[in-house]
Order: sequence, then C-alpha cells, then structure tokens
Amino acid sequence: MRRSLGDDGAPGEPRGPAADPRETCRREPAALAAPAMPNSLAAVRQLQDERVCEVSILEAAAPLVGQDKWLGGELGDDGAIYGIPGSAKTVLKIVPETGQVTTIGDLRGPHVRSSLPGNRFKWLRGIRAGDGAIYGIPSNAEAVLKIVPSTQEVTTIGGPFKGQWKWHGGVLAGDGRIYGIPCNAEAVLRITPSTGAVELIGGPLVGHQKWYGGLLGDDGAVYGVPYNADTVLKIVPSTGEVTTIGSVPAGGWKWHGGVAAGGVIIGIPSHAESVLKIVPRTGEVRTIGGPIKAGRCRPRGKYKYGGAVVGGDGNVYALPSDADYVLKVVPSTDEVVAIGGCYDQTHNKWQNGFLASDGAIYAIPCDADAVLRIVPATGEVATVGGPFEGKDKWEGGVLAGDGAIYCMPQQAPTVLRVAPPPCCPGSAGTASGGDQRGSDERAGLAAGGCSRHAPTAARWSCLPSGAPCAPLKNVTRGLAVLAERLCRRHTGTDRQRLTLA
Repeated sequence: MRRSLGDDGAPGEPRGPAADPRETCRREPAALAAPAMPNSLAAVRQLQDERVCEVSILEAAAPLVGQDKWLGGELGDDGAIYGIPGSAKTVLKIVPETGQVTTIGDLRGPHVRSSLPGNRFKWLRGIRAGDGAIYGIPSNAEAVLKIVPSTQEVTTIGGPFKGQWKWHGGVLAGDGRIYGIPCNAEAVLRITPSTGAVELIGGPLVGHQKWYGGLLGDDGAVYGVPYNADTVLKIVPSTGEVTTIGSVPAGGWKWHGGVAAGGVIIGIPSHAESVLKIVPRTGEVRTIGGPIKAGRCRPRGKYKYGGAVVGGDGNVYALPSDADYVLKVVPSTDEVVAIGGCYDQTHNKWQNGFLASDGAIYAIPCDADAVLRIVPATGEVATVGGPFEGKDKWEGGVLAGDGAIYCMPQQAPTVLRVAPPPCCPGSAGTASGGDQRGSDERAGLAAGGCSRHAPTAARWSCLPSGAPCAPLKNVTRGLAVLAERLCRRHTGTDRQRLTLA
C-alpha cells in the first residue's frame, strides 16, 4: 500500500502511461551492475516444483469484497492471524491449522472514526504486546485498535487523535511499550499495554510525511526512518526522550522503512538514490551505494523498493516495487549491488517479505502476478506461484506457526498462503520486513532451517542434508512418527534428520 501517500500528500499518485513493453532493461552502472543474464522476464525460470514452495489461495465463506481492506496483520497468542483493518469494518481472522478465514468485531458507527471519508485507511500495521493483545497503529483512525485473541474482543482505546496520516508503523520496545512513528503527527504515540494508557510524548515535530517506519536499535532506542524529514528520529524508552540525529536532505520522499542488521539500521530507498545507514552505537547517519537505477516503468526513480528482509547470510535484500532488480546490501562492507533477473513489465510489483524456513526470502505480490523468491545462499531470484490477476492484491503478511506466510487481502478477495517445504536445507536466520514486530518469535521458528510441523510448542531444526532420519528425543511416539513422515516427503540428499531444538 505504498501509494497511500502521494508526493503531494494525497491518498495516491496517478499512474503514468506504461512504457513500451518491447523495451529491454538497461544495464546498471558501475557498482550496481546487474548480472549478465537475459533481460526478459520470460527468460527467468518460473519455479513450480512443490519441493521449492507451495503457493495457494484461501477463501472465506463469504467473499472478502472492498478496497484497501486489511493493511498488515499479526500473529495472536492463540496461533491465529489477525488482519488489521484499513478500510474494512471488521478484523480478519485466519486459523492456520484449518485454513478457516473469517472476520470478527464490528468497527462501524460513531465509536470508530477516521479522518478520511468512508472511514478509510484507519490503522496501519499491528503489534502484539506482552499482555497478549494486538494493537493497531492509528493512521487516519482517531483511536488505537485493540484486539484480544483470548476473548475475541475488538475495541479502541485512547484518543480522539485528529488529523490525517498521523503515525506510520510502530515498534515494541524493551520497556514493553509500543511507540508509534510520527508521519504527520507532531508527537510520538506511546501505548502502555499494562495500564491501557495512550499518550503523546516529545515534540512538537513539525512537518508532513516526516518518518516512515521505525526500528529498534541495539542500544535499546527506537529510530524513525526519514521520508521527508531531514533527520533521523530517536526515541529513548528508558527516559521518554525524543530527539533527532544526523542530517539528510529535506523532502524528497527518501526512504520507506528499514531493517536492523549487524548492529546497524538500513533505510530502504523509495525516491532516494542511495541506501541509508544508521549506526545506533555511535549516532552516525550516512548514505551508502548509488546511484540506484530507476525502473523502466517509473523512469523518474520513484517508489523503487517496497521493504526489505535480512537473509540468513546477514545481508539485506530490498524488494523491487518500481525498481527492476532485487537490491543486495552488505552492512559489513557497505556494498550495494543489484542481483537476479530484470522484472520490468510493471511497477508496484512487490512490497514486504519474509525469511522462511527453507532459507529463502518470499516477497508479497502487489501488482506482480507471482510471488518473488530470493535464495541468499546462491543469489538465485525467481518467481513462484501464479499467475495472479489484479492490482494491489495483498498488503503485508504474517509468518505463522506452521511455517507458512499468510498475506492480507488489500484488493484481492482471498488470502494468499506461501508455504516452503516442511523440511529443507539451509539456515533461516532472522527476518525483518520494515519493522521488528516479534521477528524473533515468528521468524525465529525457522532459526534451525525447518518450520514447526505440529500443533505443539516444540521448535524444530534440521541437521545437515543427507543425514538419515532418526527418532526424536523427548517427544511422544506420535510426534516422532509425524516428523518421520514429513522427513520422508523428500528424497535422496534432500532428506533431513529432525531433532528437538
């Protein structure tokens, strides 16, 4: 949903005419040179083998109609997934064990207001706090959304907060509080789940579309990524201090969110021609790489990347929205390079992604007709699933306990499910998709290279490829049999030995 704010602050930017599809991609200059491979999307191998990935659609009993319905989601402590309402009037609920898709709550009437006509774009992203509740960050809504999975209660707390596009994302900090990042709001939103307090701290922070997304630094502070602001926002939870650090050019719709990797924060280029690097321990703020090439369908260089994911190799992989290549950032060396084939047939291609249990990164399709798959270990970039028709299909997703990724319907009438193989080689590491909402908990299920296979609190891991399957230690016979069957779904050197992590 990266077009929720256009260059003029309006809800969206009109799309220009598409470029001639017969035109081929131009080569990246200098350090950003693309690999020597065919430029046509058709020349990129379409991976359909079920051993690589299963991409499927989940339908609700009643059609999920409307535009901009749900904007991100969160995993509840009951194992279900809850979609955060953008323009929808209910919360989406997905039960991974059964595939059931329903809605809960009633967000109609005077108790739920938005600053936009039709109560549109109410909340943007949700965060599960220590009390087990999920909190939706108000973008145009006048209050914080609260979802309690244990009771299925859906309410609002705090406010009323007036204005449009107030906060863009939030971060759960070490003090147990949630901090909303100011977009047009002039103060930081602070939610204290233990007491239900919702308050504003810091400011006045003057300006429009200032920061997009926030990350938790290794110093415990929260950092806001500058979109039009000329500084990086810094929030110190232990003291409540709100300051800014560094200096970057004002305006320009520069970076949209970021990821934390290797002790630094990497800002993802939207209109900027370079990558932002923030070093929390020293306060250093600078740019690396560039100039980053614009996409063929967006030659003025707008909306280049729609989020990023940290691979198991510790490098950052930015997902092409209007750019035509995946961007690889190596935090330890400041290297910035384009990898994989050229995806130049459209713009608004992918936004947000996850590191899955097979060690691959999967990007969620907006206007693209398939899921993007990146394999950090080999540098392979390809598409899986599809073709899926339509624009702005899915927005945000959740990595569930079964190891599959469930993507929230924005314009699509269905939920997209992306499932890696049950047991696969490689290490998954830690995932980030623009914020750090429970990344250790959700993506950490894949830390050993294998997803959680059964409805149990156990965490599974894979031993090196080629090892024979063996019984599990300290697990019931039933679970051991289940794991053995899952292991035998692979043949030859793909077979893995399962142990309890």
